[in-house]
Order: sequence, then C-alpha cells, then structure tokens
Amino acid sequence: MDKRHDTGRLLATFAFLLPLAGCGDGTSPDNNQPGITPPANHSPVVKIDAPEGEVMELSTVTLSAAKSTDPDGDGLTFSWKQVSGIEVELSNADTAEVSFKLPKLRNTEKLEFEVKVTDDNDRSMSKRVEMTAREANGVLYTAVQDTPNVEKLYFDHPAFDEPLVLDAIELAEGQHVEYGTILVTPDHRYAIFEREVAQGDDVSRRVLRAALDGSGVADITGAAVARSSYYSSLKLSPDGAWVAFKGRLDKDATELFAVPTDSADGSDLINLSGEITAVDVNGLVAGNVGYDFFWSPDGREILFSGDLRTDRHYEIFVTNLETGERRVISREPSEDNAEAFSYTHSNNGPYAWSPDGEYVAMMQENVHNRFAIDVVRADGTGRVTVADNLDRDIDFHAKIAMRWSSQGALAFRGNTNPPGGENSARELYIYTPGIANPGPFAVAGTSAMDDEGADGIPDGQVGYPSWSPDGERLAFWTRRINPSRVANFIVPADATSDAAKLRIDEGNDAAGGFVTFWLHDENGILLKRNPDGPLHIYLNALDGTPLRQLSAGIDAIAPSVWQFVVSEDSRLLAYSGFPSGVSEVHVVSIQGGALPRTVSGPITASDGDDSNGAIDGDAFIESFSPDGSMLLFSGDLETDQLDELYAVPADSMDGSERRRITELLADDSDENGRPDGYFGYATWVGPDPQ
Repeated sequence: MDKRHDTGRLLATFAFLLPLAGCGDGTSPDNNQPGITPPANHSPVVKIDAPEGEVMELSTVTLSAAKSTDPDGDGLTFSWKQVSGIEVELSNADTAEVSFKLPKLRNTEKLEFEVKVTDDNDRSMSKRVEMTAREANGVLYTAVQDTPNVEKLYFDHPAFDEPLVLDAIELAEGQHVEYGTILVTPDHRYAIFEREVAQGDDVSRRVLRAALDGSGVADITGAAVARSSYYSSLKLSPDGAWVAFKGRLDKDATELFAVPTDSADGSDLINLSGEITAVDVNGLVAGNVGYDFFWSPDGREILFSGDLRTDRHYEIFVTNLETGERRVISREPSEDNAEAFSYTHSNNGPYAWSPDGEYVAMMQENVHNRFAIDVVRADGTGRVTVADNLDRDIDFHAKIAMRWSSQGALAFRGNTNPPGGENSARELYIYTPGIANPGPFAVAGTSAMDDEGADGIPDGQVGYPSWSPDGERLAFWTRRINPSRVANFIVPADATSDAAKLRIDEGNDAAGGFVTFWLHDENGILLKRNPDGPLHIYLNALDGTPLRQLSAGIDAIAPSVWQFVVSEDSRLLAYSGFPSGVSEVHVVSIQGGALPRTVSGPITASDGDDSNGAIDGDAFIESFSPDGSMLLFSGDLETDQLDELYAVPADSMDGSERRRITELLADDSDENGRPDGYFGYATWVGPDPQ
C-alpha cells in the first residue's frame, strides 16, 4: 500500500476529531470554522418535589429540585424565588433544596415559587410550583400549669409539638400575675391582651401584643399609662388596626386611650376621652370614663360615657379618631334629667350604634329613677325620644333592653307603669328611624295581660328579644306572672301591632322558655323548654312542622348548669346534661337523623366534695371551632376539682379521641383543699366554615 495514502487518511481523521474535543463548552474558536456544526447544549430537565395537598400554617415547608438533571451531564446550580402569595423567608435559596416557615394565616393562602436551574454552559430552565396553605384550629388560653400564682399565655396548635408559651414573666417574691381581656386581631396574627402584676394593693396593668407564631411580645400601653384600678375592657376597631382601653395618666381619673395594634412601643398612644374638667368637693379632678365604650361600625369614632365635665353627672360622648374632636350627644343636665345611663353589658346595652353608624340609641335616667330612650344622629342632631317614663326595673336585663337589627330597626322593652306601681307589665317595641312612620310600635301584646290580682293593671312580661341574622324577624318570649306561663313568638320587623306575632312553641311552659336562639343560617330557631319538668332544647324549623326535641335521651337536667352552643355552620348542637349524676357533653345534628353522642369521653374523677368514693367529675362546654370541626370543653374528668381543658372532634361517636390540652398544677401549696392549677381563658383561633 502507498504510505502516502495512509498518511492522508490519518490527517483527515485528525482534522475531524479536533473540533469534537473542543465542543464541551462551546467556546473553542474551531466551532466558528466554516462548515463545522458544534454539538447541541441541552437545557436542564427540572423536577420539583413538593408536599402533596395543602400545607399547614406555622409549619416548615421544603421544596427540592435535587432530582433535576442535565442531558449533557453538566453540573447544575439553583436559584429559588417566591412569585406570589403571603411573603415568606426562603432559607438556602441558592441550593437544590429550599425551606421556609409559613406564618400565621387567615383561612387559606395560595403561594407560588420558581426555581431556575442553570448548567455549566449557562443554559437554564425555570419551573414553578404552586401550593395552598391553610389555617388550622388552634387554642389560645391562659393557665397556671407549673408554678402557683404564675399564669401564662399559651397557644396550642397542631404545628407545635407542645403548646407555645406566648407570654410569661419573672416575678419577684410576693407578686402574682393574671390576664384580663384577650383579643385576636382579624388577620389572626396577633393576640392583644392585658397582663396584671400585683403585689398586695400595688397593681400594674399593661396592654401587650403577642405574635401567634411565637416571634415576640411588645408592650403597647405607652409609658404614661401605668396603672388601672379595674379591667380596661380592651376593644379592637372593626379592622383591627386600633385597640382602645381605659387607663390612668398623672391624675386620679380614668381615661380612654387608643393605640395602633402594630405599634412598636405604645409611643403613638392617643387620648380619646379629651379634657377632664370635673372636680369633686375637694377641688380635685374626679371625672372618669364610664363602664363601657363602643367603636363605630367604620372604626373612625368611639362612643363612651363619663362624668368628665360635671362630677357624678354621666354624659355620652363621641370622639373622632382622626381629628380628636369630642362631642356630647346626650341630653343636657336638667332637674328631671340627672344623668345619662352610664353602664352596660354588651353592644346591645344602654347606648349602641346602629349598624350603619348613622344613629345612636341611648338610655338616660332622671332623678326619679325613670328612664327615657333617645335615638340621635351620631353628630348629635335629630334627637327623637322614642320612649319616656320607663320603670327602672328594666335595667335588670340591661344587656337585652335595646337591640338593633342588621337592617337598622331598634327593639326595646319597657315598663310604663307609674312610679311606685306594684305590677310589672313590660311591652316590646320596634322603632325604625329614617322611614315615614318609624313608630315605636308595641308588638308583644303583654300590656293587655292582667293576671296577678286581676286588678285591671297589666302585669305580663316580655324578654330576650332576638333579631334574625337578616334583620327581618324578631323573636321573643312573653310570660304571665300568675300562674307563670311562658310562650315564644316571632314578629316581622315591619309589624305595627301585636296582631302580626306568630307563636313558635307548643303548650304552656311553667318556668322554661327563657331562651330563643336563631340558627346562623336562619333555617330555624332553638327554644329551651321544660314542658315535662327537665329542660330540653327544641328546634322550630319555621316551616310549619312540629317542634322537634334535639336533646333526646337526657332524663334529668339541672337548670343551673344547663348550657348549649351551636356551630357556626348551624349543623351541630352541643349541650351539657346529667343522665348519670355527672355532667357530660353531648353533640347532636340539628337537622336530625341521629341520636345525641356523648363526646366528653370517660369520667374517672372520684372522691369529691362528698368524699363518698363516687364519680364526681363534670364536663362543661366552651365552644365549637369556627369551622365546626372541633369542640372545646373543660372539666375535672380525671382529677376531682382540677378542671382541665380538652378538645375533641365534633363528629366523635364516644369521645375516645379527646385530647387534653392543659397539664395543670395538681399540687395544693396553700393547703386550701383545691389544686393550685387552673385555666382562666380559652378560645379557638381557626378558619371560617367552608
């Protein structure tokens, strides 16, 4: 063979291999030689491993792109970022595996993340993953669990291995700590609460904010507000941006304050009560803000009472949060108008905003202990006295004396008998401001009752007015005094007399019938009745069908401990009763189809106050979780007189799934015969019904 031909073949082969050797990174100059095509550099293939289904708030989530590959065998680098959703902090965002802790949520949140995977030749590919994070049911509570007289604030949550201590302080000898009002902001991220530290008569009360994820506590009281002689009744504005409370500055007077709930240290505290000019007989400033106060529906103003201008003469004020303007909306003092009614027990008490914030209804008391009810615009104009000369006896049920419907109608009850009258006829009225014929109209018919003594003077009673959620109907009971007979009715909101009332029960109850409760979905009303002796809960579906007893199977119930609660979705009723000598908790479907279930589980506590060796434990209802899936209850089920806190699934058949939340202090260091541990407050923080 001609060696020249062999040499030519070898040179040709070398010329072909040379550019392949340089194509690894695509940067060799030989790649640009005419007629030579470099090998393709392929993009990485991205694979993301993520949790299946929904992820839970406050949990740590891991996303991994470690199974991503490169077709060319190149090395890979990673870069993670969040695309949307509530902001989280990514850990190790430049590695194949990234993690983050979810914050406290409100219901559900969608989050989206993206990873960019790049090979050694700068060829990259990105991929996104979306997930849904959900709120879980947690329990916020206070308890003495490990040290006598040391109460702490806890948050029990399925994301934690054990309850999280949100607030605890070191105490000096002789001090003890207790918690007052505890509120949760609408976004469910924070608890706003009062903490009281006492040593003898020296009491310091502070307002604080604790993050429910355990990230810290801030004192938002402000440096000037150092002491309060009683609970300050914290109240959040409707949007949760502000909290109002009572406290004291440098004078012996109780004032009203507000501070942003996101305040760093309370330095942005504002005074809502304004100047106090009232002085006592010694010439000292003596005015005080009254018992309660209420935010306007839009959160821009606050309504409160106080003897701020004249000692012991209580007036009703409105203060604008933005401008600081304070105005008086109650009647001016007069001989027959000694003071405005200065205490209440709920938003439906002696003064209250209409749902749209346009009107305020209020009671005022004169020197003869008689009451008038006024409705006035929030700016103080357009006052209308809708009832006058009402008997003082109505303040016994002050919290149910006046109630606004969601549609802006005012229901109130009153006794118009002259002062000194022995009989006690109370009528129910409806007044609707802003319409052509507002009333008030008597709708119960109790003013026609005359039983006791048959003296021609009405002596019927009416109570517990309860508006339907849509504001279209009003439920109430009436009672004849002698003999005592109770009946339950509903009446439309536009009724002008008692002719429109419709009875919603059966028979004549001797002593029961004192509770009417609208289901949240308005598909019925619950009544507590005792036609045969024991108290029972009945459902009137308001569809013409007979009453149905829900608390079936309870043979005897002690009225003094009778309780019931309804889930927010109106699906379940929980109640406590005494079928076997101890109080147990039962759950039943409101729509029927099954018998009540005992969900409190076994009771083993014995040797109680009677020391007879018998089972003495009792269980009492606290509340349903907002979504209705869980039930919170308490009781000394395992150790007599030690009331622990429990949670159980609402669909439990026998309570075997119950879980004890607290681990209370069982010791009796002060030898008073009772364990030193207790829980003081408990509430759910969880998602709304689906």
